[in-house]
Amino acid sequence: MVVICHPTNSNINPLLSALPVPIFQMRTYAVARQFLALFANSIVTAPEATSDLKSLAKQLRIVEAFTMYQDEEDAGPFSPIQTGIIANEMSKPKKLFFLEEYIPGNWNTSLDEGRINLNLNDHLPAIDHLMEAFQHWAYNHTEGQIIVTNLKGVIPLLSKPKIMDINPR
Repeated sequence: MVVICHPTNSNINPLLSALPVPIFQMRTYAVARQFLALFANSIVTAPEATSDLKSLAKQLRIVEAFTMYQDEEDAGPFSPIQTGIIANEMSKPKKLFFLEEYIPGNWNTSLDEGRINLNLNDHLPAIDHLMEAFQHWAYNHTEGQIIVTNLKGVIPLLSKPKIMDINPR
């Protein structure tokens, strides 16, 4: 697996959670991945689903993502420049990185949060129908609590999920 490393600020974002942002992102990916797996299983086992939808549902997945802390085990030897940087870093919070699987190709956005697709018809690709069904399924599965939106990537690999709580309690 090839990954992309995003250096992130490890400050806590109080609007999202009491977790550092990379850990919050990692958990968002994990929840969206679990919802997509449950949805895909329901499509694959549905007797009414067509074979092309079943094969597409089997392939769909949200990429792996995880956090990585700065390696404390690396004790040198260091060049004089590195030694100065390390001494400066000791007074700062440790670096926290967010890594996600690399997706080659031209990315498309599915379930754009700023747009509602009211033009679903039989002439659109099966993936459009499947993504809209996934969003509707997540809404129903959580009894109207959340939706998964803003999936980006190259089909069948998806990334950048957002989970929106549309009925805060």
